[in-house]
Amino acid sequence: MDTQPPPITREEQAHLNQLVRDLVQGDATTSSSPFDGFDQIPYIVKQVLQSNRQDAFSEYLTSFIQKKEVEIEKMCGLHYQEFVQSVDQLLKVRQGTNTIKDKIVGNANLTTAMNADIQEFGKKQLEKKWELIENRQKLVNVELTLEAVQSCLFVLDITNRIAIQIVNKKVKDGAIKIGKLALDLTNMRQDKANEILNSKGSLLSAKSANMGASIDMAMNEEYDMSNIDTESSQLDFTPLLQCIHIHDVLGKRVQLKLEFDESRKLQSEVILTSPIASLKSGNLAGLERYIQEITGFFVIEATVIATTVDFRSKNSVETLWQNAANKMNANLYQAFMECTNPELYLSIKMLVNSFIQTMEVYGYNVTSLSDLMVSLLDQYADLMKSKCTELIMQIINEEDDYSPMVIKDADELDEIMSAFQISDDILNPATSYRKDIFPKILPFSKGFPQTCRYIRELIFGFYKFADGFSQQSHEIDDLMKKTLENLLLNLNSAYHEKIESSGISVVYQLMINVQFFVSACSQFEDILQERKYSSRNIKVTLSAARSFAETKTVAEKRILAIIQSKCASFLDLIEYEWQSNTPRRQASPFLNDLIGYLNTVMTSTLADLPPKPKGVIYLETFDYLSIAIKLIAYGKSERYEDILNANIKAKKYSRLDVDEAALLLDK
Repeated sequence: MDTQPPPITREEQAHLNQLVRDLVQGDATTSSSPFDGFDQIPYIVKQVLQSNRQDAFSEYLTSFIQKKEVEIEKMCGLHYQEFVQSVDQLLKVRQGTNTIKDKIVGNANLTTAMNADIQEFGKKQLEKKWELIENRQKLVNVELTLEAVQSCLFVLDITNRIAIQIVNKKVKDGAIKIGKLALDLTNMRQDKANEILNSKGSLLSAKSANMGASIDMAMNEEYDMSNIDTESSQLDFTPLLQCIHIHDVLGKRVQLKLEFDESRKLQSEVILTSPIASLKSGNLAGLERYIQEITGFFVIEATVIATTVDFRSKNSVETLWQNAANKMNANLYQAFMECTNPELYLSIKMLVNSFIQTMEVYGYNVTSLSDLMVSLLDQYADLMKSKCTELIMQIINEEDDYSPMVIKDADELDEIMSAFQISDDILNPATSYRKDIFPKILPFSKGFPQTCRYIRELIFGFYKFADGFSQQSHEIDDLMKKTLENLLLNLNSAYHEKIESSGISVVYQLMINVQFFVSACSQFEDILQERKYSSRNIKVTLSAARSFAETKTVAEKRILAIIQSKCASFLDLIEYEWQSNTPRRQASPFLNDLIGYLNTVMTSTLADLPPKPKGVIYLETFDYLSIAIKLIAYGKSERYEDILNANIKAKKYSRLDVDEAALLLDK
């Protein structure tokens, strides 16, 4: 007995529906071959048999077929009228075509005319077609060309960068040469301006004129690139101008400006971060190259701005310059700090000053650099003073022989006169001054003119360094006077110490030198008066002259003390026979020796001493001897200083008139 299959579950219903859909879709998606979807049927039959749902599958398939037939009938009913109308229209077109065909075939002339018209029309259409094809080909060629150009831009950019790297050294050398030429041009015009000012004999103008301004005032010229030989610098601006034109044509000017700006920014960074060789060795070559390269870089920038239109942004260049000025300030300050040689210090200043003038004329703001140079005046003054003091101390302690100077010829005299103006009565007091009388003996020692020469060099060197900073005239003049005062006071102190520790001949020569330094101070005052920047009508006065005068008095007292000390040593040799009953008819030997010593000192060592100080020495010495001999007479061999002691005086010198002794000692 056949068993009834169990009821169909929802899962089985879904499975049977899926099998029906697979069967229909497999048939619908097959290709033109009727056997392409046949492989689906065995699989579906197998699934139906395994599930034992043949009847259910047949029902689902019959239901699906009926549903599709209903849809087909509905669709045919909707579009039937349109289909009939389309067939009617097609039949009418067919009928009209047959009618025209019969007419054309029946009329030969009409056929020929129509054929000619059709051929003419076809010919024109063919020509237009060929023209259109040619235009389209041209358009394609243009598009391909543009694509090729665009694709080559990257390669060209790489090639250009490689070329820049290859010729970078040449470009750098060219910038250095342009910088050197610009700086040389500045120096040349400054020399010419100074020559004009000197030819006019206007020292005041030469002092008060700023170096940068004096060039424009004296020369009335402007700097431009036409004054710089670009051929010798191996730098040609033609490629840049051509490049700008090409990018204008291609509409790439903005892109070129950005790339050029970025390139120049990188170049400036490379230049500014380049190490500067240490200046301790005294070699300026590294600093000169550094400044020349920066000068050339910004001269080129100024030239590009002047020779192009709307290409180089002035703001961009000013930003580059401000950055360069800040970094240069730091580098230059470090260079100055490493420098301890005043001559090298001045050379650096002159180099930087030429750079400042050059950049100022090209329109760059140099205020920060000028402020740096002004701030270094104090340091330079200290360097000059230290160097000068060192040289003077070397003269005082080692080089000076402290004897009157002998002049052998006119050249040697001229050299001394360049350091100190000697009056005619000093050169030859016996006769009128004649340059042809040699040798000449001068009162001062050789250390005096050498010292004066170093002091003059300090003054001229300071004002040479300060040249161009006339805006701070009062401060500059005060700084120079202060520096010179300190130097002269140090010199006076050194002479004072030397006097206290030297013998009579050296002390006497030091006294003569100090006396001439008093006169030298007057000449130094005249130099400061002539060289000062300030227009204030105030006479320059050096207080050091009074200090030298005081030191001269100290030297006179020291000479007197040395003579008295020597006299005391002679008095210590006194040997008297106080109990003898026979008087001596001749002077004691010590007295003969003492008088011989005094005669030798006064006629040789102090022979050229002026009458007044010589008379003072005589008077003081004889007063000293008179007191000493009196003390010896009253108190035998006791020292004369004992009279100053109240106890000793009352005990040993009771017979001496105290008032008379005090009066003699006061003298």
